[in-house]
Amino acid sequence: MGLDAYAFEPEYSEEELRHRSIDIDETSSINVLDMPVSEWCTCENCQIMDTAEECICCAGCEYVHPNIEDNTCITEHSLFELIVCNPDVLAVAFIQIMIYKGQKGRAPEHLSNK
Repeated sequence: MGLDAYAFEPEYSEEELRHRSIDIDETSSINVLDMPVSEWCTCENCQIMDTAEECICCAGCEYVHPNIEDNTCITEHSLFELIVCNPDVLAVAFIQIMIYKGQKGRAPEHLSNK
């Protein structure tokens, strides 16, 4: 009997998926690269990135916002350095994502456990 991680996580309904798709389409038509950072960033720590897809403020991300706690930016969270900036944690997360997506064998050699 193996454990099935996230087996009981709620899934989006068809209506929720359509709504999210419409939201994404509406926001993708806006070119944030042509705007000043203050127009789309509310945490005051964002920078213009190479692509519009990368220009996202943590305050506007539905998965990040509940974790901000009393801070204005997720980068000020007490665990941000430990989890997000730690190469070992990122390597494990990378491998787990590849396993989840069924892309075994594509991890760089320095990340494999062989």
